[in-house]
Formats: sequence, C-alpha cells, structure tokens
Amino acid sequence: MKLEHHFSWDTNKRPEWNNWLDSKAFLNTRRNRNRQNGKKTRKQNGGNRRRIVQLRRPPVEQSSVNVSSEELMGLITSARGKIREIREAAEGAIDDNPNVFRDVYRLSRDIDNKTQQNAANAREAYLHGNTQLLDEIGQGILNTLVQLKNVWETTVAAERNALTPSQNGGGIMFDVVFYTEIGHTIHKHILPPFETPLLTREQTARRSPDVLFEKQDHKDRAFVIIMYDKDAPHPARVHWLYTQWFDRRGNLDDEVLIPYEPPNPPQGETHTYTVLLLSKLLPPDTDIVNTIPNKNRFNIEEFMEREGLIKEAIRTFKVGPA
Repeated sequence: MKLEHHFSWDTNKRPEWNNWLDSKAFLNTRRNRNRQNGKKTRKQNGGNRRRIVQLRRPPVEQSSVNVSSEELMGLITSARGKIREIREAAEGAIDDNPNVFRDVYRLSRDIDNKTQQNAANAREAYLHGNTQLLDEIGQGILNTLVQLKNVWETTVAAERNALTPSQNGGGIMFDVVFYTEIGHTIHKHILPPFETPLLTREQTARRSPDVLFEKQDHKDRAFVIIMYDKDAPHPARVHWLYTQWFDRRGNLDDEVLIPYEPPNPPQGETHTYTVLLLSKLLPPDTDIVNTIPNKNRFNIEEFMEREGLIKEAIRTFKVGPA
C-alpha cells in the first residue's frame, strides 16, 4: 500500500498502526516537522544513541584500581618489611648494648605496630578504590620509614665509633647530640667522630645541641663551642657561639654569645656544618672571648689566633635533601 498522507478522514484509507510507523510517509512527515521546529535528526545528533548506551560498559564493570595504586601498595609492603628488619636488628642489638639501643628499639617497635594497622587500612582503601586515602596512608608510612632509618643509622654509627679519650687528644671526650621529637617521644642523634652524617632540618631545628665533654679535670681552662656553616657564601656563617668556664669556687658557669640558629641551607642544596670544641688557659677575671665575631664572613683560623684558642675536638654533619 502506498501511503501519501499520514491522516485521512476515510477510515478505509487509514493504514494499520504498525504499517504506518514503518512507512516512508511517516518518516518524511516527522523529518519535515523537525525541520520546521529547528530540531536535529537522530543522524545529525550522531546516530542511534540507544545503541551507543547499550554498547558501553556499565560503571560497576570498570576497574577502579590503576597501575599507580598497585605500585604504591608494593612500596607500602616493602616499607613495612624494612621497618620490621630495623625492629629485629634493634631487638638483637639491645642485648649487647641496652643503653645505646633502648630508645631506637622502642621507636621501631611502636612504628612497626602502627604501620601494621596503617597497612591494613591501605589495603582496604586499595580494594575500595579510595586512591586519595591510599596516597595519604602510603606517604605517611614512607615518611616514617625515612625518619626511623635516620635514627637507626645515627645510633649504629655512634655505637660503632664509641668515644675514647685518645681519639680527641688532650684527654677530652666530646659528644654533640641533637634531639628530634616524634609524637610524644624525643629521640637523640649523636654525631659520630670521623664521619659526616646527613641530617634533616627537622633533626637540627628543635633546639641547640647538647655538647658533652670532660671538664672536671680541666678547671684551669675555659671552653668555647662554636658551630658554623663553611659552605655559606660569605665564606662561612656562625650559627652558634657558646662558652663554659669554672669560677673561683669551682662551679661551672656558661654564657651564650651568639644564640643558636638552626641550619637552613638554600632549597635543594646540602651544606656542611662544623662544631668545634676550643679551649684556652684562663687567668682569673678575664674574658674568654674578647671580640664576638660577626655571623657572616667568619674565618675560624683568624678567630682562634686572635683569641688564643686551641682546638680540642671537632664534629661535622651535613644538612640537606635526603
């Protein structure tokens, strides 16, 4: 049947509904109406949209875990294994030298227990596709591993290079100790002799270091502790100047001549810092340091010669990116 019109008053000429929908007359009628109303045809809109939807994967079938999340899970597993290794090593070392390794063992034990729970939380975030939470947990575990590794290596180096009076000359034992606060626990970092360890800004920023040395057998001397950055562009910068001496009654007294300035090398640079223990014979009622040096353009040789100081011991360390 040839359909020329979509409607007729003559019911005998009206086509069946299905035939009407499949007819060319119906299609032409709809296209003409759409053109008059300014609407685009299905072809102009990109084809059959229903077919495109049917060919797409439902969102639930798509994988929400990408390669970076899998790599991060591998890093977390590796970091947890290294933390466990440090804990086991500290547990074995505490039997031989409990005074040195007690603090690092307790720190490694606490971190290991906490990391176990954090790793379980990371696994849950991984399985549920929560990449933001996974990144936060992973970054925290990796940062904690770096801190624990620094504490462990510093402690091992200090124990391996245990001080003896003959190492520094003059019978003076010399320790320089920095402190780092992690949570509610304070950890110490002892600068070893004959080495230049790399410390972070956080490990040296809390306060001035403790300087420990034998003084009781040298009451006729005054002591000067100075810390300076020899890599500063001036050519050196003083970060700390501190004096100790015994008064007439034999009591120890001290004075800070230049307050402690934490190491702060330019971003991306590593600077070497020197801590010197100097001494001089001190007649009664005389100044230990006659002229306080400028912080910039400092020259250690000129300072020692001008003040009549001799070198007793030295420690060095670096501060910069790990």
